Amino acid sequence: IGVVDVAGEVVGLVVDGVSEVLRVSKSLLEDAPQLISGESGSYASADYIDSVVKLEDRLLIYLDLEKIVSTSELPAT
Repeated sequence: IGVVDVAGEVVGLVVDGVSEVLRVSKSLLEDAPQLISGESGSYASADYIDSVVKLEDRLLIYLDLEKIVSTSELPAT
């Protein structure tokens, strides 16, 4: 289970597995490529992809969890 904050609520997400947990400086975040960011009506749009981080030989995808987990599904406080 991955524990995350969505719209100020702590939520547990069931995941297949976690191989590594990283802290990445916001200064390393780059806009997602237009092909996947949902801009300009691209055929492969994924508007839940917020940005990307290039680390050495890897490309990390930073997700917008508020677009994946509907706040209407969260319990009322």
